Amino acid sequence: MKISDLLNFREHFSARIFLTFSFLIVIVTLAFTVFFYRYQSSSLTEKTESEGELLASLLAYNARLGVYTENADLLSAPVNGILENPEVLSVAVYTADGKTLALQNRPGNRLSPDIEKWNSGIGRTLKKTSHPLRLTNDGNFIIWTRVALKPIFTADDAVYQDAYPTKQVEQIIGSVRVVMDGRQLRKHLHVLLFDSILIGIISLIIGSVIAYLISGRITKPLNRLTDRVKDFSCGKECKEIIVETGDEIGNLASAFNDMVDSLRKREAEKEELEEKLRHSQKMEAIGTLAGGVAHDFNNILMAINGYGALIQFELDEGSKLWSYADQIIRAGERAANLTQRLLAFTRKQVISPRPIILDEIVRNIDKMLSRLITEDIELKFHLEAADKFVMADADQMDQVLLNLVTNARDSMPHGGTIIIATCVVTLEDDFVKRHDQQNGGE
Repeated sequence: MKISDLLNFREHFSARIFLTFSFLIVIVTLAFTVFFYRYQSSSLTEKTESEGELLASLLAYNARLGVYTENADLLSAPVNGILENPEVLSVAVYTADGKTLALQNRPGNRLSPDIEKWNSGIGRTLKKTSHPLRLTNDGNFIIWTRVALKPIFTADDAVYQDAYPTKQVEQIIGSVRVVMDGRQLRKHLHVLLFDSILIGIISLIIGSVIAYLISGRITKPLNRLTDRVKDFSCGKECKEIIVETGDEIGNLASAFNDMVDSLRKREAEKEELEEKLRHSQKMEAIGTLAGGVAHDFNNILMAINGYGALIQFELDEGSKLWSYADQIIRAGERAANLTQRLLAFTRKQVISPRPIILDEIVRNIDKMLSRLITEDIELKFHLEAADKFVMADADQMDQVLLNLVTNARDSMPHGGTIIIATCVVTLEDDFVKRHDQQNGGE
């Protein structure tokens, strides 16, 4: 497949397959890239916020004494410990009424005044919930959590103190604020976006190569089939297509092979029919010529036989000249019989059945039958009908024998034996009924 095929994709099936697969791969790659980026971005954001909540909770726990005594020196160590985390930009500790006990920012990082300012609304919210608050500002994450003192006695402790447990609640003494740096998260997200795009490009390249190979594998047998069809339409020798698969393309190749075989058989049958037609026309022409010659020769024989009979009338019977005339008449009769056979062969004589002895018919035509066979074929006669008569046309019986011997000769190209036999059989009533005859017998 060439680049020009892609430009003219409407005219090339392989280009359409390639573009279809590539389009699907692009959609899948984009969807995977977007899903992967959103999932990883959400995971990193959740991780940063969870880490901020953990640091804020840890600071609130360690700053209880400093907040309760409002001693900034006691808050220095917890605040510095939290600030050592590279992702923390600012740490602040406030009393319950909003007094700033400790506020320390990472060097080189200055926050906006609204972040460092105490927010009374946040203080009221912290009193209502024990969960940390998550806020964002300029891409940074702000985590607020309250500093509380736990009850002194529990229900179990009251039993040992011989006193009833009193209803005690946590005492909110202050709050802490931790600001997490959002730049680190953005760097991670940029790297993640680059990795996602790189993975998408690699997936697209691999998918395009696979699509190219698939389209080539699909269209290669189709192109081969097209070439075979063109060769076949131009009359060239068409080779059989190798069926490589069992899918629709393989079925199409099998159908083409079957079509080629069928057309070859029909072409062979057509040539055979044409040869038979030419042979039939040749035989018809020979029969017409033989019929015409036999008809003209028969007229000449009629004159010879007629004049021979007239000569006999003028001579004494038994004389030498009379016997010569008798030989002439007999030869003319034999020639007339021969012309009758020729006319029967050409189908130009009317059939006239009469009682004939079948053995005599065979004996009279044995010389002609001997001329039909080749030297490697032996012709034998087994005549057992004797003086039995049959109702048939003698000329037609000659034609039947000629056809039988000719067919037997053609079926034995390597030689053999042809046996012509006559015998007397009795036709039973069952045989007569099966063949729609009227009477049975010998």
